Amino acid sequence: MRSHRGVTLPEVLVALGVVSTAMLLLGDLVVGSAGWSGHLQASTNARQLGALTLEVLRHEVAMAGRSINGDGLVVTQRTIDGGDLLGVHYLAEAYRSEPALQHRRFFAARDGQGSWNLYGQRVGATRQPWIAGVRRLSVTAMRTEAGVITSPMAWNPGEVATALYLEVLLSDGTEVGDWLAVHTPVSWLTEGDP
Repeated sequence: MRSHRGVTLPEVLVALGVVSTAMLLLGDLVVGSAGWSGHLQASTNARQLGALTLEVLRHEVAMAGRSINGDGLVVTQRTIDGGDLLGVHYLAEAYRSEPALQHRRFFAARDGQGSWNLYGQRVGATRQPWIAGVRRLSVTAMRTEAGVITSPMAWNPGEVATALYLEVLLSDGTEVGDWLAVHTPVSWLTEGDP
């Protein structure tokens, strides 16, 4: 029969080496998963920012032309960094004691500190930042009443658009896009038009 005298020094050293190696591997795993989690969070935030921008513009484009005569939506194609400019015109009646005619322009531009923003600007007023981190707006395609998809450059005056494809580029390089339904005549201008 053997008596219990404890563990020997080599056994303790081997056990310590195994436990240390396991702790190092576990630490690397935790640090690696934290970095991956941060990357996932940034990607999710960018997608949410893009979706929010598209929803804000979807609402404004849907309102365009409401209760007014003439073009409710004006797209000015620009060659500058911020991309195209969307002009919407409508009569706002909801939640108001008196209806108010709205003329707004939406565009991407840098602020005074050099950061990109989506701006909304009422005619005759100063621009106001709406969403931070929006670097460019671009209308890249239109759908006609016949269902034909065409580029803005091939658009024929007098044709009626039923949808615009709007692409949004965010400051981090993420690009999102979607079709926005149009319920009003659309005017197309290029930079430099009156």
